[in-house]
Amino acid sequence: MLAMNHTSLWLSILLSLAFASNVGADTITGTSAEAATKAESEIHAAAEQGQPWAQHAMGERYAQGENVEQDWAQAAVWFRKAAEKGYAESQLALGHIYLAGYGVDWDKQEAVNWIRKAAEQGLPRAQHALGYLYATGEGVDQDIAAAVTWYRKAAEQGLIEAQYDLGTYYQQGWGVPKNTAEAAIWFQKAAEQGHVLAQFILGTMYTQGDGVPRDYSQAVRWLRAAAEQGQSAAQYNLALRYARGQGVPRDDTLAATWYRKAADQGLSTAQHGLGLLYATGRGVPQDEVEAYVWFSLAALNGQSEAARNRDIMAARLEPEARKKAEHLLEERKSPSSAVGQ
Repeated sequence: MLAMNHTSLWLSILLSLAFASNVGADTITGTSAEAATKAESEIHAAAEQGQPWAQHAMGERYAQGENVEQDWAQAAVWFRKAAEKGYAESQLALGHIYLAGYGVDWDKQEAVNWIRKAAEQGLPRAQHALGYLYATGEGVDQDIAAAVTWYRKAAEQGLIEAQYDLGTYYQQGWGVPKNTAEAAIWFQKAAEQGHVLAQFILGTMYTQGDGVPRDYSQAVRWLRAAAEQGQSAAQYNLALRYARGQGVPRDDTLAATWYRKAADQGLSTAQHGLGLLYATGRGVPQDEVEAYVWFSLAALNGQSEAARNRDIMAARLEPEARKKAEHLLEERKSPSSAVGQ
């Protein structure tokens, strides 16, 4: 169940350490090297004087190797100084350091303790991280209901990853009764902040009338938002809307454009759809060589119907055209394959 679309824990670690507070950034940006050096000295002096914001900034600098040699042990020292004063960002950072074992002995329990302190202070990223730990059983007994509780706290503060995760839990019925209408609410919140998978899922929900009234115009709105961010399944589904005239005027040319974007990413259903357009001359000039190539790529990626269409097309091609098609196929083969959604 837990092979779900969580934000990667490692991504969470990096995000927690990457300019979480941007301390000193406004002072340094756009100034001379001399002014930047002076600002760094002032931050260091403030840290030595016990200012937690400056101690956190020093921790970030050592964690990132910014103006100093990267040193995770020193980062942990500075984060601890601020964390012990109740500085929530440092509590979260120190928790992640213990979880990763960077500069300290790996200690899941200590990680949970520090992340919990930050979460209980209301830091949304810490609440989301604690939810993740309960979801995966990292350092705590696995407790999906507790994961939902912490995801909700972060989601209600507008954290995009938590909104997406909470939507996923309602959609799947993990730790809460399955409720696709509630899922749609949280997916929409994340989608409006630009979360690409939330946009795709919301578009799919509007297409199917799942948790929301079926509305092809809204489906197209959200599928397009995800498609323009490069999400291949959204590109394919947007192509389908154009091919069928659902939520937009039917337009085979635009259908072909979006099929191609998804097909170029290895999505087998899009490769097959593009092959059909080339075979019939819809939205693109009829071209049996191109049809053969796209059917072949889709077949290689597991599309059984595409394999049948490839064989039909192969029987139509003259020897020279078949040779050209095989050459194009070799050029377009990708080392990785993607099965269509």
